[in-house]
Amino acid sequence: MTDVVVVGSGPGGLAAAVTCARAGLDVLVLEAQPEAGGGLRTRRVDGLDVDECSAVHPLALASPFFRAFDLAARGVELVVPEASFAHPLDGRRAAIAWRDLERTTRELGTPAWARTFGPLVDRVEDVVALVLGDHRGLPGPRAAGLLGAGFVQASASRTWSPEADALFAGVAAHVTSGPGSPAWTAGGLLLTTLAHASGWPVPVGGSQAI
Repeated sequence: MTDVVVVGSGPGGLAAAVTCARAGLDVLVLEAQPEAGGGLRTRRVDGLDVDECSAVHPLALASPFFRAFDLAARGVELVVPEASFAHPLDGRRAAIAWRDLERTTRELGTPAWARTFGPLVDRVEDVVALVLGDHRGLPGPRAAGLLGAGFVQASASRTWSPEADALFAGVAAHVTSGPGSPAWTAGGLLLTTLAHASGWPVPVGGSQAI
């Protein structure tokens, strides 16, 4: 007898299915497409692996779910580039978020970048637990304080250089929320912190490997 029906085999659906199956439940996953994976599907085009949607996975090394699932033990190879992400600018050099925080800060010409993200990188485990936790309890005061300080710094980004402003706005735009909103700022802080901590890994063989 089926205990749980999951509609859609994208990353969220498969994670839910795995979690329920590990709890001993009988799970049925329904998918309308001929292949499972949703945004993690990869197709072969002219000898190249082309990702249908996502290609770079900032949370692959940091996500509590992926860490419990142990991707490496299941044959998933992740490579971490020296540069995590970048933002092109008209008439200027592209702004680059290197994994090296000091190099990024120096090239952006914005000391506030290091003041914002240095403490978050140092306590990245707490930051990830706070943002990605199940929120059934109160957050740890240290992590909450660090993220709160990051909010203040990011909200005062008018003191940053144009390159730094563009770099943060570009990464925060991954969150489907309006610019300047709490979710937008939190998403930008988390993704940028991971860029300087564990880096943004790319799965060998395409996203389908995950």
